[in-house]
Amino acid sequence: MRLFRRFPIETGEAYIEVKDYCEQNLSQDAGIYNRFHALIVQNGKEHCKKKMHCKGCPLEEACQKLSS
Repeated sequence: MRLFRRFPIETGEAYIEVKDYCEQNLSQDAGIYNRFHALIVQNGKEHCKKKMHCKGCPLEEACQKLSS
């Protein structure tokens, strides 16, 4: 959820809103969903922590947290 709060997408704070947004905007292919989830988890472990570690993050340029 932390990752999604830092990007300019039309979702609320609730998990169900983020889930619905992803389902509406991603391919319905299970392999793509699995890869997307794995990349979110990996980014959360490596970069988008409570204390951010932004150096080397592939999403750094689009992150709203850095620009605020």
